[in-house]
Amino acid sequence: IQCYNEEGYCLAGYIDLEDYRVTKDYFWYCPSFDILPRHITDDGCLAFIRVDRDLSKVGTVLSYVDRF
Repeated sequence: IQCYNEEGYCLAGYIDLEDYRVTKDYFWYCPSFDILPRHITDDGCLAFIRVDRDLSKVGTVLSYVDRF
């Protein structure tokens, strides 16, 4: 669980965010306190990601165990 908004833009390659495939020139947005799926790629991905918090501070990312 992340305590920040995340915006991303894929510059090259692709990345799978659960059932959603982000390819070159695509944009994604994940709001605060969202449970993000794993970011998976076989061929690699170059992306620009912007967050609105200082990630060096404790508590910016919360631990979560999927019980399903």
